[in-house]
Amino acid sequence: MKKLFSFLLAVSAGSFLYSQQVFTTFQSASMVIGQPNFTTNIDNTSDSITFGPVYCAISSKGMLAVAEQFGESVKIWHSLPARNGQPADITIELPGSSSGVDWTPDGNRLIAAFGSGLIYIWDTIPTVDNQPANVIISNYSGYPCGVLTTPDGKLLVSELYNNRILVWNSIPTMNNTPADYVIGQLDMVTTSSGNASGKLNHPWGLDLSPDGKLLIGDQFNNRIVIYDSVPETFGDTATVVIGQTVFGISTSGCSDSTLFWPVGVTVTVDGKVAVSEFWNNRITIWDSVPVSNNEKATVVLGQPDFVTNTGYYHPSGSVSRPYTISSDLNGRLFLCVRDMNRVMVFGELPSDSADLEISISGRSGTLCDSSSISYLIKIKNTGLDTAMNVVSTTAFPIGFKLNGFNAVNGKYTKASGYWEIPSIAPVDSALLYFEGITDTSKVDSIITMYANIINSSAFDTNLSNNGSSISLHISDSAKPANPTTTDVITCKGSQAVLNAEGSGTMKWYAGLYDNEPVFTGPTYTTESLTNPTTYYVEAFNNCASQNRVPVQVEINPPYNETATATICNGEEYIFGSQTLTVSGTYSETFSSFLGCDSTIVLTLTVNTVNSGVTQDGSVLTANATEGNFKWVNCSDYSVISGETAQSYSNAISGNYAVIISQNSCSDTSACFTIGKSNSINTEIDNEMSVYPNPAGDMVTIDLGQVINETSVTILNLSGQNVFKASYVNKGQITVDLSKLHAGIYIIRINSSDKTSNIRLIKQ
Repeated sequence: MKKLFSFLLAVSAGSFLYSQQVFTTFQSASMVIGQPNFTTNIDNTSDSITFGPVYCAISSKGMLAVAEQFGESVKIWHSLPARNGQPADITIELPGSSSGVDWTPDGNRLIAAFGSGLIYIWDTIPTVDNQPANVIISNYSGYPCGVLTTPDGKLLVSELYNNRILVWNSIPTMNNTPADYVIGQLDMVTTSSGNASGKLNHPWGLDLSPDGKLLIGDQFNNRIVIYDSVPETFGDTATVVIGQTVFGISTSGCSDSTLFWPVGVTVTVDGKVAVSEFWNNRITIWDSVPVSNNEKATVVLGQPDFVTNTGYYHPSGSVSRPYTISSDLNGRLFLCVRDMNRVMVFGELPSDSADLEISISGRSGTLCDSSSISYLIKIKNTGLDTAMNVVSTTAFPIGFKLNGFNAVNGKYTKASGYWEIPSIAPVDSALLYFEGITDTSKVDSIITMYANIINSSAFDTNLSNNGSSISLHISDSAKPANPTTTDVITCKGSQAVLNAEGSGTMKWYAGLYDNEPVFTGPTYTTESLTNPTTYYVEAFNNCASQNRVPVQVEINPPYNETATATICNGEEYIFGSQTLTVSGTYSETFSSFLGCDSTIVLTLTVNTVNSGVTQDGSVLTANATEGNFKWVNCSDYSVISGETAQSYSNAISGNYAVIISQNSCSDTSACFTIGKSNSINTEIDNEMSVYPNPAGDMVTIDLGQVINETSVTILNLSGQNVFKASYVNKGQITVDLSKLHAGIYIIRINSSDKTSNIRLIKQ
């Protein structure tokens, strides 16, 4: 019996990460479903009573479905019951005894078999009592019973009286869709029973192992047969038998290696095999899937030992006429006990919790035959705790040819469709990629790919997001050619205009695996972009082109958004339209050579030099303690050889100054007089003055008296003349400074009997 592939696989081959449940012989059940308690055995129909339950299935989304043989109905719990006698949410009554039930791997579709010869399929989870099925298959009268859906989307139904397993390569979407082939017979018309390795006798329950083996409860042969994989055509044979020493015999018995009417079989999350035996009134458990004939079981439930088969004398530990068995996402066993009108649950839930969600993204809609397909399976942990030992099932369905896969996280086993991830931290995701092509043999059919989370070490608090699926219709139309495109370059913060040419309608996607296009049409104008990105386009004409073609969008230009600069006091920094002389932060908008506007933010630092000097008699000392010093004669600002110390003295009378260099900047101090001198400056000649100082575009020189002949020279700090003029009979002189850059200058005033050097700051 299937519980939707709730297995845990080991990360390292051949060993499991841990044991989910530890079962002991004759342990009591932990909960009863379908009865108010373990001591009652009510046999009627109500939402809280199961009347002759024979088959149960648990979906990846945590829903329970129970087939009732006597009640002729299927009961559905929209979440796994948490207490004894919890009533069902939905009951679907149909004529004939209900004999089997299962969910699709995504948990969205329900399939039920009835002994009347009908198989019902609901395309959505039933939400009201007696909700009609969407698909009915009525052409098999051999008592269809056990139901199993596989990770690659196959449907298997055991047909009791015809001694075979019906196989559909995909779950039918139309009424009376015929099976593709059968297991247990060489053709579709033979129905004879047998006990050879390729025959069956009244099969019922069936399940898959973590490594892809198919296990079938071969009831009247008193055995479980194991196929290495799900057969793909008529005539395949089993390789291992449980309950018999060899193929070809069907002896019953009550021991650790013999069976008596094994109706149900399941494989738990951690690889245990559990078999329910109708006439032995028990469950026998193997620690792992047997690899050789007649291996012995290790634990028995429902009986105190392997040689006792008494029915129903200990209500919570014994069973009477059990049918099939299933297991949930945490390895608990759900046993349908028909004659006790109940489902007994063995095992406990884990104490820690998590919340995982799974999604499939990639091509959907309609593709032509032999078209490329790409899928991304993503599992994200939306909970607060790290999820350990995460397992999912997913596989390319029949109709797709798998070219390759890449498990970015964990390990993927192609044979079984199992994807094992050691751990997923909160907010983190695990990724699995598939690449392939559509199959030409499946033209005009709908193919569905499934993915479902089947286990983590923790109790999953939200099972509604544990299954996902995506469907494709394969068309017989000729696929259009791939579009012709050109990569583009756009400015940062601007939209990009993308163009595609070709036949059909162009569909644009933000990602290779996206399900829905962001735009339809030949020209797509993107949103504003700040980083390089890739879009994808495909042509569509009844079906999609072979590939989604990538279109690269580059961002230009690669410029700095911030800049720094340093100048000296008195210098200018040209920043776009701005002339800067003061420290600060400035912004300017520039246009690149490709026409991309960019805003640059500049941090400007103006370095200053301490040019102060202290005079003590004939000793001049620069106030700056660090830097380079050059002492000069103010008469012509010539450098005095060898005078590079912080202090300077001279026995010769004269006017002197110092040029100080700091932080790549230089400045000249005022002139100071040592001894007597005919030269004067503003510090010793109170008759002359310069104003304003600092000056703007104009400066006035007040000579203190009218002088017959006067010359005015303005020198920069490099000693270069930047202005020179002569004046006659002037007491005041006005000089135009508008052509000079901001900075420090020396105004030299010469008359017939004296020279004066005055320091001027031009703003």
